[in-house]
Amino acid sequence: MQKNVAGQKIGCQLVSASDGSAFTGSVTVYITGDAGTQAIGSVGAGACAHEGNGYHTYAPAQAETNYDLIAFTFVGAGAITQTLQVYPDATVASRAIAGDAMTLTSGERSAVGTAVWASGTRTLTAFSFSVTVGTNNDKTGYALTSGERTSIANEVEAQIIDDTDSEKVLTAITDKIASVNPSLDDLTLAGIASAVRTELAVELARIDASVASRASQTSNNTIAGYIDTEVANIVAGVADLQNRVPAALGANGNMKADVRDFNGSAATATGGRPEVIVTGDAATAGTRFLTMIELDAAVYRFTENSLEMGPGGEGGASVNVASFDVSALNQLSAFKTITTVGPVISNTRIKLVQGDDYLEDDDRQLPFPNPLGNWPDLAGATVTLTIWRDVDGEPIKITATGEIVTAAGVDQQVDVELTAAKTIDLDVSDWEFDLVARWTGPRTVTLRRGKCEAVVRPWIEEED
Repeated sequence: MQKNVAGQKIGCQLVSASDGSAFTGSVTVYITGDAGTQAIGSVGAGACAHEGNGYHTYAPAQAETNYDLIAFTFVGAGAITQTLQVYPDATVASRAIAGDAMTLTSGERSAVGTAVWASGTRTLTAFSFSVTVGTNNDKTGYALTSGERTSIANEVEAQIIDDTDSEKVLTAITDKIASVNPSLDDLTLAGIASAVRTELAVELARIDASVASRASQTSNNTIAGYIDTEVANIVAGVADLQNRVPAALGANGNMKADVRDFNGSAATATGGRPEVIVTGDAATAGTRFLTMIELDAAVYRFTENSLEMGPGGEGGASVNVASFDVSALNQLSAFKTITTVGPVISNTRIKLVQGDDYLEDDDRQLPFPNPLGNWPDLAGATVTLTIWRDVDGEPIKITATGEIVTAAGVDQQVDVELTAAKTIDLDVSDWEFDLVARWTGPRTVTLRRGKCEAVVRPWIEEED
């Protein structure tokens, strides 16, 4: 075995302890280097390979061979343990093998030189060497002798020039050209001109065909006429707006009390607000409609009185909007945006009547729309309406679970139903409300907060 060299193997024959037969079970090798501490083999946890008939081998790591004395102990359950002692040869590791690089000593180099110069011929052949040159693309340093160049020239002349025929080379050249292009006879000025004219006529025909596929001048004139007409209509419309809008505004930029709608119909003022002009069945409701709305910032809304009186149909504020025909609705939409949120609820204020039912079957459920669509997606959420007030530090609550009508988008909306059994507890007028969405996780988002005003009916207890 070589010292401190990898890739070596060592083997041992093991027999069964019971009957002396060849042991073929698992064998583990333990290594003791230079009478030191014995350790299990580092390669594969000392596992040996059974080569056959009880012969087991182990491939030690290089470090496991770097000792002067190595004891390999082969152990197998049920086998007689065997130990092999090895004295590695340190000199073997330094010997050259095939393929190793080798440096000659000074004496060796001198001996080689003497042998070469002692040869009579000093050629590669004399030393049994041969050199084969393949293709050599680098001709640098190569040159023909004068005699070699003369010999080549004479051979070329003999092959292509016949002293008896001074035209032989020219004839050979023209014959070669003719074999490639048989129409060589047409290669005259007239022939070239004719060919050019033919090809030019073909290309001009292609250009004419492409131009013919373009729109005619008549079509272009028609398109231009359409454009002129539409531009004129746009200009006229803008000019009309420029005339009508300033006329409808006062010096302070607000709409005048006496204005005209965009159709030119007159609109008179009542109580500082423009009167809404309607047609058809709603014509007689114009003045009554004015008592239902008030200006809130830039939006008209139903007054508190109309919201309170509307469901009962009392007073001049009640207008059956369903009776408006198409012309009337168009007149309203062209005049001013009117925002309503149902008969009992505004954006941040609820007005309820003590002891009333607010059910979807009666079309009286409490709608909570979110036209901006800026709530989170309500899919999978539970929405709860809580109406509450604080009494001596203790909250009194009325709760109801809402129905998610539209979970996401600009039409988000939640509807809530309240039964009379819950609104009966609205025994005072001032309450607060919270509309809250909850998801499992947990996650909680308050969608809406505001005031709840209760119309208290003291006689309810007397009726009960």
